[in-house]
Amino acid sequence: MRRAILLSTCLAALGLLVPAGRAADRLVPSQYPTILDALNNAQTGDRIVISGQVVLDQQVVVAINDLTITSGNPRADIRRTRFLVTASGVTFQDVDINGKSPAGARSPDARSLVTFTSTASNGTLIGCKIVNPASGTGTGVENSSDDVLGPGACVNVQAEGALSVRNCNFANDMDADVNNEVGILLGPGAGNPSVGPVLIEGCTFRAVERNVSIVAPWSNITIRNCGFSLSNQGAIGQAPADVYVNTDWADQTFEGAVNNLLIEGNVLGGVESPQGSRYSYPVATLSTLNNCILRNNHLTTSNNNIGVYWRGRGNGLVIENNRVDVRGTANETSYGSLYLRCAGSTANNFVFGDPRLRMKNVIVRGNVFTNPTGTGELAAITLRDWYENTVIEDNVIRNYLLNGIYMFEAPNGHVIRNNYFQNVGTVRGGVNAAIAGALQDGAAIGNTIVGCQVGIRLFTSSGVNGTAPSPPFLDRRPKNNVIARNAILGCVSTGILDQSGEVDGTDTQGTYLQRSFGNRYVNNTITNPGAEGMALRGDQHWVYNNIFFGGTAAVRDNRTTGANTSFAAIGFNAVYATNYVGIAPPATDIQLPNSPFVGGNNPTTRAGVTPKADAPVLSAGTGDGLSPDYITDIGAIQLGAVTDTSVPAAGWALYR
Repeated sequence: MRRAILLSTCLAALGLLVPAGRAADRLVPSQYPTILDALNNAQTGDRIVISGQVVLDQQVVVAINDLTITSGNPRADIRRTRFLVTASGVTFQDVDINGKSPAGARSPDARSLVTFTSTASNGTLIGCKIVNPASGTGTGVENSSDDVLGPGACVNVQAEGALSVRNCNFANDMDADVNNEVGILLGPGAGNPSVGPVLIEGCTFRAVERNVSIVAPWSNITIRNCGFSLSNQGAIGQAPADVYVNTDWADQTFEGAVNNLLIEGNVLGGVESPQGSRYSYPVATLSTLNNCILRNNHLTTSNNNIGVYWRGRGNGLVIENNRVDVRGTANETSYGSLYLRCAGSTANNFVFGDPRLRMKNVIVRGNVFTNPTGTGELAAITLRDWYENTVIEDNVIRNYLLNGIYMFEAPNGHVIRNNYFQNVGTVRGGVNAAIAGALQDGAAIGNTIVGCQVGIRLFTSSGVNGTAPSPPFLDRRPKNNVIARNAILGCVSTGILDQSGEVDGTDTQGTYLQRSFGNRYVNNTITNPGAEGMALRGDQHWVYNNIFFGGTAAVRDNRTTGANTSFAAIGFNAVYATNYVGIAPPATDIQLPNSPFVGGNNPTTRAGVTPKADAPVLSAGTGDGLSPDYITDIGAIQLGAVTDTSVPAAGWALYR
């Protein structure tokens, strides 16, 4: 009896005898010669412990719940073996899975190295290196089911339950003959849309085409603290992305929303971003998306790149506290570091004007956009069709080739406030501006613009990307905007420039209005522009409580072919070392005898244009009993006889 007990103890220590109900380690190759042999003997809760290099060159089905596949000593190096997981609770931990043979040849048919099927919920990968799947179908360029659903994937997830991927390495070899390769594919499973949650954290990625590809309506996805780099191997015209979201493929009727997506703390783009003439995107979306956040990421882009290519529609997008660095040479075909527009698809027969083609409740806040070479991108932020009521605030934009914020289409109602712009548009000159576009029913408030080509430029909308919605959009004027409290310092050209069309235009949508109307310019400070402080066109504008300091004109009538610029009201501006051109100087203006600023004659900061304590532009007050009709957070506005010379300037609260 004593010998029997001792023998049992020894066998148990070797993992050869397992009491019923207890998990066991199945050792490969010391105990079981192959992974298949170990799986054939495994039970729920067991571990498959693999030591050294193993080559199976076939698919392995993992159908045991709560199983762990892990490494012994030395670390597992699994070659040309692909796993099909059909069970729940399966974990891959600290193993290397490589689609190449020991001699370095990729498997021709190992398209997905690890696949979680629709029954394989609650999968986990931790500390693994999974690299070099076979090429996928198609090229990865076309928006088709083959390209979207058939890539070569390190991990292909079709499950509908939770997934956790932590501290893994998906940095594939950059083999020249590989096409349509991804790191993690979140694809469609059987039945209902996948709900997650999905956590991808602390991983490194480098794929030929896409690193994380979401092509089904997953929800509750977090991509956090990962390092991404885009390859430079694909053919010209391909569109790789670090994070790619597309649930609407051109040859499918499939449609669904991606909900609750958080992309946080990642480095996207990386040092291997393409340097040739091809597009690549750290983040690209072409779907319906709700409640998405991009926060605290560092995005790097190079020639022809877009940092965030958000063509999604839906509700709730926050892009905040990211750093976006532009690299590469000048190229005018890229729309900007952050490119926001809606897009339809033949899959769901959306056309422009469809009420579902909207992106609502968008905030772009606290980001830093830099282009240290002054070349490479059209704009830091581009807003196109069907983005409405977007708030862009507290961003820093420096050294962009053409424009800082560029808005193509109206209606929009964007609010652009408290941003800082420096040296934007100076490389290319012309009319490139810190803020440029077809702003309508919106606001540009409290921005600081230093040393840019033009401060703020308004022009006529192209009319919802020049297409023909039903009904057509025919009022394309920059109208009913509030341009207030901006400090526009030392522009190379004009401080505020209106270049809207002066007569009605006609295109495929019909005859449209384009002459600007009813914009309010209040409490702006414009110092030392190379041309005018304001060059305005259109009708019924309001120009109040501004300081014009230097330049060829305080305000100039910028008309060319249309009628004269007209004003609902103009006056009570402070003017120093400049005058009006084409407009009679308002009798209620203050003519300053010298600089009113603490920064002297050449202020270069917002603090520098703080009025001196005795400056006549500072809180003139209403002590004489004359009060304006409205005192607002953007100044005092008198709606009555504003040109009445009996009303002294002291009756206005300037710079409240």
